[in-house]
Amino acid sequence: MTQTYFHYVNEGATQWNMATGINIDEMAMPSIHCKACIQAKAVHQSFPKELTMRAEKPGDLTHSDLWGLAPKASPGGLKYFISFIDNKTRHITIKFIKSKLDAECKIQNYVVWIKLNWDKH
Repeated sequence: MTQTYFHYVNEGATQWNMATGINIDEMAMPSIHCKACIQAKAVHQSFPKELTMRAEKPGDLTHSDLWGLAPKASPGGLKYFISFIDNKTRHITIKFIKSKLDAECKIQNYVVWIKLNWDKH
């Protein structure tokens, strides 16, 4: 069997016995020359704390997210949810669904709701 040595493991992982069952090369110096290390240390620009621009009127821009699969279904068998956040008003709508296939119907319903509730403003 081939021995695999890791070139770097977090100090805490070895100090607190969190890394077990692996061979660690104690003589190796920490290096950021491997692809995973470089990606993990990559510098990126953070998101702004506040939006500098909002939609002009409600319904112009909606942010949405589909979340799931929940580890345990609700009593009604719902395992996912889809959220809608209006960019102008910050109004949040959350709809629970049984499967990802139900998301399209919820999106269509949300568009109709926007037209009925916000188009008159």
